[in-house]
Amino acid sequence: MCSPAAAVAGVSAAASMYQSSETTKATAAHQKRVQEANAQLTKEQGLLAQTQLRKQQAQEHESTSLQLGELRRRAEVARGQAVTAAAETGTIGESVAALNAEFHRQEVESVRNLYLNQEFRDDQHDATAERIRIGESISLLSNLRSPVTLPSFLGATLRIGTAAYEANEASKSNDQGAYKG
Repeated sequence: MCSPAAAVAGVSAAASMYQSSETTKATAAHQKRVQEANAQLTKEQGLLAQTQLRKQQAQEHESTSLQLGELRRRAEVARGQAVTAAAETGTIGESVAALNAEFHRQEVESVRNLYLNQEFRDDQHDATAERIRIGESISLLSNLRSPVTLPSFLGATLRIGTAAYEANEASKSNDQGAYKG
C-alpha cells in the first residue's frame, strides 16, 4: 500500500513533468512561427533586392541603346559634313576615303567600348545578385534555432517512482519510530 506522502510526491512529480512538457511544446511552436516569419521576410527582402537590381540593369541597357543611337547619328553627321566639305573644296579620292575610314574606325571603337562597359556592368550586377542570394541563404541558416527537446517520459517516470519510493521509506521510518516510544 502506498502512503499518502508517496502519492502526493508522485502526483506532484507527474504534474511538474506535464507542465514542463506543455511549456516546452509552446516554446517550440513559438520558435517555429518566428523562424517561419523570419524566413519569409528574408526571402521577400532578397526578392526585392533582386528586382531592384534587374530594374537598374534594364535602365542601363536602355541608356546604352540611347547612347548607341546618338553615337551613330553623330558619326553619320560627321561623315556627311566631311563629304560635303571635300566636295566644296574639290577634294576627292583617297583623302576623303581615309577620312571616312577614320570616322568609321572611331565609331566602331566607341560602339565596342559601350558594349564592353555594358558587359562589365552586367557582370557586376550578376555578382551582386549572387551576393544577395548567398546573403539570403546565410540569413536563413542563421535564423535556424536548435530544436527544443521535450522532457523525457522515462526520466519523468523514474523521478515519480523515486519520489514515491523515498516518500514511502520516509513514512515507514516515521511509523517505526512511533512504535518505539
